[in-house]
Amino acid sequence: MEQACIDRYLLSINWKNTDTYICMTYQTSRWDKVGVVYYNVCTNLELQFPGSFAFYYDDAIIFLVNLTQQGLERQQLIYWLSSFLTEGVFRVGISYDFFEFHTFQRYYLQTLGALEMGTKYAPDEWC
Repeated sequence: MEQACIDRYLLSINWKNTDTYICMTYQTSRWDKVGVVYYNVCTNLELQFPGSFAFYYDDAIIFLVNLTQQGLERQQLIYWLSSFLTEGVFRVGISYDFFEFHTFQRYYLQTLGALEMGTKYAPDEWC
């Protein structure tokens, strides 16, 4: 997905470059990697956090949250999602907070690095 497409969508839902964001990449080890399952997970995430945007990409779910609109701190969000992670048998890589849409790709890559490091050094942890 091109950055310009992401920018247009986020601007259309009233997200601003000055807001604070966090990016998460969800991966599952479950055998049911079916598009319908991922669609339902994306919908569920967006319903739980109205200031969010979830989509399926490269065999994972990318979840962007506007912390400013949610009125949340990073740690609060992670705490609230912990039961969702264990129930869905998901592993998640979480980025640092960021601003400006054009930096999204860097933080997406950061989530992949977090997943790789977690798999290597803490395979029994979910987050």
